[in-house]
Amino acid sequence: MKTRIINEFSSRIRQLLLAICLLSGAVFPNVKADEVHAVLSPLDDRDWLPLADSLGVNIIWYEAPQDSSVLDSMYYECISEARQGGLKVGFWTMFDSNRTVSEQYQQLRTFAISDSADMIPLLVLPESYHTDSLQRCLDSCRSYFGQSPALCMPHDQPLSEQFNRYHTVRTAKEDSFPHIRMAEKSMDDIRRHYPRHRYFEDSNSVPDMIDVSHWQGEIDWKKVYDSGIHYAYIKISQGNSLADDRCRENIRKARAAGIRVGVYHFFTTKCSAEEQFRWFCKLYREEEMDLRPMLDVERNTGWSKEQLQRQVSIFLDACEAKFGYRPVLYSYQIFYNRWLASAFWQETLMLALYREDRAPVTDGKGHASIWQYSDHGRINGIKGRVDMNKFHRDLDITSLLLHP
Repeated sequence: MKTRIINEFSSRIRQLLLAICLLSGAVFPNVKADEVHAVLSPLDDRDWLPLADSLGVNIIWYEAPQDSSVLDSMYYECISEARQGGLKVGFWTMFDSNRTVSEQYQQLRTFAISDSADMIPLLVLPESYHTDSLQRCLDSCRSYFGQSPALCMPHDQPLSEQFNRYHTVRTAKEDSFPHIRMAEKSMDDIRRHYPRHRYFEDSNSVPDMIDVSHWQGEIDWKKVYDSGIHYAYIKISQGNSLADDRCRENIRKARAAGIRVGVYHFFTTKCSAEEQFRWFCKLYREEEMDLRPMLDVERNTGWSKEQLQRQVSIFLDACEAKFGYRPVLYSYQIFYNRWLASAFWQETLMLALYREDRAPVTDGKGHASIWQYSDHGRINGIKGRVDMNKFHRDLDITSLLLHP
C-alpha cells in the first residue's frame, strides 16, 4: 500500500511538472499548425491522457526495456492508455557501440515485430557512435523483418553519408522535454506501412488464391473450386524463350470450373526486359484472362540494383502502354526489400514470407496486397504441394479484375 501511494504521488508530481512546462511555453514553443509533435518517454506510469491534447503530442515512443517479459504487463498497459488519448505509439532504444551488434539487434527484433506498434522503431544515436557497428545492426534488422529503424539524433548532430538513405528524425533544440518536431507530410516516412498479420484472414483457413505451374502436374480444377479457391495465377512464360507447357490447359479448365485466372511471367536477368515482354506478348491472350498479369521477380545474377530496377520498370511500363494496366509485382520479402522496395512500393505487391505468425514487412513505404504465406499447401484436386496466398483486408479485388 505504501509503495502504491508513493508511486501515485510521484506520478502526480510528474504531471504537475509537465503542466508547469506547458503553461510556461517551454515544452513546445512556437507551435506550427502543420507540425507533428512526438515525445520519447521512459516506460513508466506517466499519464498522458489529460496532457496529450494540450501538449499537441501526436506520437509517443516508449523506451524498449531490456527484459522482454515486460511485453506482457506494463508495456501493453502503457500502449493502451496512450491510444485512449489518441496517440500513435512506437518504441525507442539507445544505440550503444559498447554492446554487441547481436545484443542490440535482438532487442530491436523483440519490439520491432511487435504487433502493437504504429510507428517504425527509433534507434537513438549518441553524440559519437561506431559506424560499422551501426550499419551491421541496421542490416540485421532489415534482413530479418524487412524494415530498418529510423535514426534519431540531436538537431545539430552530423550524420555519416552512408546513413543518408535511412529514415531520420531529429529532436528539437528546446530540450526542456525530450520531443521531436516534424512536418505533417513526414509522417508517411515513419509510419508502419506493412500489413500486420491481423490484416489477413487466419492463414490456416482456405487461402484466397493459389498460383501454379507445370510442377503441379494435372489439376482437377473442379475439386479446387469446391475447396473454396476462386482465384488462381498460372505460369505462362519465363525469360525470352520458355513457355509453361500446361498453361493453356490450366487456363481452360480453371475458368470452366468457375475460377478467375491470371498468368505470370518469370523474370530473368539473362536477357533484356524488351525481349522478355515480346515473348510474353506472343503467348498472352487477353481474352482468356480475368486478372491482371503478374511479374515474378525473385532472382538477380549479375545486374546492379539500378540495372534491375530499370529493366523491371521497362517491362511494367510496356505492359501498361500496350494493354492499359500494370502487372502485379511478385517477389519474396528479403529480395524485394534489398532490390526493389525503393522504386516499386507504389505497385500492387504480392510478397512471399513463409511464416504463419506474421505477414511480409516492407522496408519503408508500400505494403503487400497479397501475402504468399506457404509453398507447401495442400488443396483437394492438386496432388502435390502448392503456393497459398491471402488477400490484405483493404485490397479492392476489383482492382485486379480485367472485367469487374
